[in-house]
Amino acid sequence: MLGSGISSSPVITDMFNQQSLSFNGTDESISLPAALAAKIATVTTTTEAEFTISCWVKVDGISASGTIFKVMNSTNNQMVLIYHASSNEFRFSCKFGGSNSVCNGGSTNAAGDSYEDDDIWHHIVGTVSATADTQSLWIDNVEKEKITTTVPALNEVFNQCSIGIAVNTGSAFWKGDLKDIAIYNRKLTDTEIGIIYNGGRGRAGNKCIDLASGSHVDNTGLIAFYRLEDEGTTAFNQIPSGTDNYDGTIVNAPTKQTSTP
Repeated sequence: MLGSGISSSPVITDMFNQQSLSFNGTDESISLPAALAAKIATVTTTTEAEFTISCWVKVDGISASGTIFKVMNSTNNQMVLIYHASSNEFRFSCKFGGSNSVCNGGSTNAAGDSYEDDDIWHHIVGTVSATADTQSLWIDNVEKEKITTTVPALNEVFNQCSIGIAVNTGSAFWKGDLKDIAIYNRKLTDTEIGIIYNGGRGRAGNKCIDLASGSHVDNTGLIAFYRLEDEGTTAFNQIPSGTDNYDGTIVNAPTKQTSTP
């Protein structure tokens, strides 16, 4: 429900931060529509391409790798946000036209940080900008790694998109909890990432778009927002876009629970 009164951006009430989804790491996932993949492709193929994926995660013990989000056409054109268990690190990998760049936090992420089974919600953000020729990975309001790299264009249009599974292989299932996955066609600012992070950590209110706390993240460029508080088999996108609102299909009923950031 939107709050009442006049505001520069709508305020979301606390009722939208009551639940999350827990995935078993075996066969549970969310299939997102090809139309969303194509929409993301129109963002990343423009001259001034910018993209952000923002989400809250809690990691259970994963034997290999767990996929948070993936969009792709082939192995030459894909973006993936994963947790890589063997090195205890989150990774944001962007491969356009066969040229791959990976942010994994470098020494700041791999030097002893262990996220598995810590029972803590973590805010993970991946950004890529052809405007600035940069790619970044943020964990809990810290820019763990920033790569300066020329961002090439796609030579295929993205046509597959998923949450919780490596969509092309049917493997690398996510094991743990997911909440408030947001996809932007712009690069969030450092300040905006901080607002989202500080909106969590036990504070009531929405954890992704506008916060009910006086500070707001501009909704401009928000393509899709999956709150993951859904009943049944549909993961509803809270930001309808024209005639296609990019709703996802929940596969094999991940467990709904009351744990939230």
